[in-house]
Amino acid sequence: LALFDFLQSPKHEAVSLQFMRIYDTIIQFCAAVDRMAMWAEAEANRLRLVADRQEELEAAGEWGLGNTEPTPPPLEDCARIAKLKSEFEIHFKNLRAKLYQVAEDEPVIRSLVFRVDFSEFYSSREDNSTKQ
Repeated sequence: LALFDFLQSPKHEAVSLQFMRIYDTIIQFCAAVDRMAMWAEAEANRLRLVADRQEELEAAGEWGLGNTEPTPPPLEDCARIAKLKSEFEIHFKNLRAKLYQVAEDEPVIRSLVFRVDFSEFYSSREDNSTKQ
């Protein structure tokens, strides 16, 4: 509740707007990933049908499936996902900077900044361990 009150304050409109940018980016990212998942599921179903049809033809002593061209992946979503990842990183860095600016005067934000720093520390540690 304290964070909600903080974000509703006109004094902290810049931080609130930065949160909204992050949420908007997350929603767009989820939509693009959903479209990719739907394409992948449709393509998997298509491949199952092709395999079933091939088995039927082989059992009947026939061959040739006709048009079995794959459906191209939604490349615009692939590019959009990469772009949204970059946008999220930029928005998150901007949010952190804005939070640091107000953290000294706002105990609820001080706690949030501590948690974000803690998470950043361990996520960067995981990134470094997977690279080795």
